[in-house]
Amino acid sequence: MKELLYWKKYLLFFPLLSMNLHAQKEISNDYIPAFVMGGSAALLFAFSLDESVQELRGPDLFSPALDRYVQPFGTYYTLGFSMGFYGYSLIAKDQRAAQTSICLGRAVAFSLVGAYALKYTFRRNGPLSSQQEGMKWFEYEKPLGESNFFPSGHATYITSVATVLSLSYPEIEWLPWVSYGIAGAVSFERVYNGRHHLSDVVAGMILGHFLGRLAIKPWKIDTYFIPSGAGLSINLD
Repeated sequence: MKELLYWKKYLLFFPLLSMNLHAQKEISNDYIPAFVMGGSAALLFAFSLDESVQELRGPDLFSPALDRYVQPFGTYYTLGFSMGFYGYSLIAKDQRAAQTSICLGRAVAFSLVGAYALKYTFRRNGPLSSQQEGMKWFEYEKPLGESNFFPSGHATYITSVATVLSLSYPEIEWLPWVSYGIAGAVSFERVYNGRHHLSDVVAGMILGHFLGRLAIKPWKIDTYFIPSGAGLSINLD
């Protein structure tokens, strides 16, 4: 009976309070300058290749296999995995997995807000229209679906999740190769199938990496769990 009451409290309080669990890593002071410099250089290089990449792929290149099997990793597969990880933490009573699942949820939420904020701001046209009209920005007169290509939301989501997983389990040496490999495959699909410019996916991966690290950063409001329920503490330091 006590075990049943514990799980009822756990299921009730965990989703409501644990959005601010302490994570395993912090963003160091040395990371920001290196990230800004490296990210800016990569993005500028990608911008310089945008037109060449589109000329190389042509107007009709498309892979149904990539669209069917790879593209979903940048959308509902990512969300489903995050929810599944949360379910695993409940079943296994694994506090580390619980922390990671909450960080994954934060990463997806941050990516959704961050990617669409930039999409609404820059309003860049896509590869298909740019082949006819040239690359254009700030096209507020066009419908949103025709001018919301920078950055790639798919690349942002999957890279943020890959970052959280890689930093949360640093002892698993193969995990970064697999998680970032999937992120790279999703980004490749977005360019290969003409859904995005190269710089769109590079910007998405840069943004996703930063937001993933932000998602695992310790927060001022903290939650904790005890056998009789959950608690909330606020650090004002």
